Amino acid sequence: MQWFILKHDVLCLKAEGSSESALLVIKQRGYLLMSVVVMLVVLSSGYSPTLAALYALGTLVLTQIIFEPKRRSDFFANCLKAMDDAPRVIAQITIASAVGGIIVGVVTQTGLGLRMSSMVLNFSHGYLSLLLVLTMFCGIILGMGMPTPAAYIILAVLLAPGLIDVGVPDLAAHLFVMYCAGISAITPPVALASYAAAAIANADPWKTSLTALRLGLASFIIPFIFVFSPALLGIGPVSQMIVDTAAAFIGVLALAAALIGWLFIVMNIFLRLTLFTGAIMMIMPGLLGDSLGLALIMGVTVFCWSRRRLVSGQESSVLPG
Repeated sequence: MQWFILKHDVLCLKAEGSSESALLVIKQRGYLLMSVVVMLVVLSSGYSPTLAALYALGTLVLTQIIFEPKRRSDFFANCLKAMDDAPRVIAQITIASAVGGIIVGVVTQTGLGLRMSSMVLNFSHGYLSLLLVLTMFCGIILGMGMPTPAAYIILAVLLAPGLIDVGVPDLAAHLFVMYCAGISAITPPVALASYAAAAIANADPWKTSLTALRLGLASFIIPFIFVFSPALLGIGPVSQMIVDTAAAFIGVLALAAALIGWLFIVMNIFLRLTLFTGAIMMIMPGLLGDSLGLALIMGVTVFCWSRRRLVSGQESSVLPG
C-alpha cells in the first residue's frame, strides 16, 4: 500500500509540473518507508516472512494515522485500492516464478543439475575464462525465479566444486556463484526483481528488464574480478590489495559510465568505446593493463570535464546581468 501512496504523490507532483518530484516525495512522505525498515529488521531477526509482512503492514497503518491526520478519511479507500492493485502486481511476478520453476524443475528432476559441474569442466577444456563464462550462464539459468539465498545454496553445491577443482580459491568460487545467483534477478527472460519493479511502476516488464540489464551490466564483471584478482578478497600482500581494489573501483565506475553513456556530458560512441576499453583493462589484473587503462580513463574524463566547463561558460556568458 505504501508503494501506491508514493506513486500517487509522484504522479500528482508531475502533473503540477514540479522538477523535484522525487525529492519532494521523500521529504513529505518518506516516513512511509518505515514499514520497509521494520520488515527488514524483523526478517534479519530470524522471523518468518509472513510475520515480517504483518509487522510492516501494522507500521504502515500507524504511520499514516499519525503523520496524516488530514487524510485519515482516505484510509479505508487506500486499503481498498491496495487490495485491488495487489493481485495485478503479483500476477506478473507469479508468471515469472512459474516459468523459472519449470526450468529449474527440468534441470533438477532429470539429473542434469547433478552432472552440471562435470559437464561445465568438460566443455571448458581446462580454460579458466571459458569455465567462468559457462558457470555464470548455468548459474543464471538455475537461479531463475528463486530468491538469492536459495539459488546460492543450489549453485554452491552444483557449480562451486568445479571452480575449486581447477584452483580457484574457495572464497572466490563461492562469491562468484553468489553473484550469479543475485544477477539472475535482473536477467531476462525471468527477471523477478525487474518484473516486480515494472508491476509497481505500471511499466513494460520487458523494457524494464532490458534497462536493468544494461544499467547493471557492470555487476556481471565483478565476479570475474574476484577470481582473477583474489587480493580484493584479502588474499595476498597488503600493497597488492590496495592496488587491485583501487583499480577495480575505478574500472567499475568507468564501465558503468561507458554503458550509461554519460560522464559530465553525453558521450558519443567513440568516447564510450574508449572508456569501455580502459575500464576492461583496469578490471583485468596486471600493472601494464592498469596503467594503459588509467591513461584512457583519465583522458576521457579530462576531455568530458573540459567540455562541460566550456559549455557552462558559454551558457553563463549569454545570460543577462
